[in-house]
Amino acid sequence: MTTLRHRVEDGLVLLGGLFQRPQGADTHARFTILTTRPNDLVGPVHDRMPVIVPLDRLDAWLGDPPAVAAGLLGPAPADALVATPVSKHVNSVKHDDPECIAPATHGGGQGQTSLF
Repeated sequence: MTTLRHRVEDGLVLLGGLFQRPQGADTHARFTILTTRPNDLVGPVHDRMPVIVPLDRLDAWLGDPPAVAAGLLGPAPADALVATPVSKHVNSVKHDDPECIAPATHGGGQGQTSLF
């Protein structure tokens, strides 16, 4: 089965990113998600993870000088996220429905695979 990482209390995960407004003849805004080295929870499946901005540091991310906000670029503490097994239904871009994040049933039935 696949493992989904999310906040412990099921709240929003605030990802650190950069935004650029359209300028001149350019009519497209640009946005990118910043990544950093993985924490202990994400490391077993990937060599990087998104920068996660703690809710209590959002004002620092949005309003402080870049040198202050840069202090938030490290990996999130491992206990900020939890891993929940989900079915491999989530592995297809064709699927955009609640089943993608539904906890998998125990028993390792057909159609499930393990990342670990």
